[in-house]
Amino acid sequence: MNRKWDFDSGNARVILEDDSHAVFYTDTLSCPDKVIERVVEIHNTSKQKGFELLGSSGEIDQYLLDEPECTQEEREYITEEIYNFFEKRFVGLIK
Repeated sequence: MNRKWDFDSGNARVILEDDSHAVFYTDTLSCPDKVIERVVEIHNTSKQKGFELLGSSGEIDQYLLDEPECTQEEREYITEEIYNFFEKRFVGLIK
């Protein structure tokens, strides 16, 4: 089951919709909120799930590569944080 994410811009974080865990924090990013909102939307609506969203054929990675308002460093941060989140879910640290 793919649990939905929300972008909590007031607290600069992407969270699980029940607010039980942060996926990643956005306070160090300079890209516009619309970029983060799109990442959340891709996660919530994609047929790809989990790690499939990342990497060369992943929808999130592809979106960030094509997004001119997101720097290479920001793209790497976002994808690394999402990867770490999925890894924690995979090993059962996050339900």
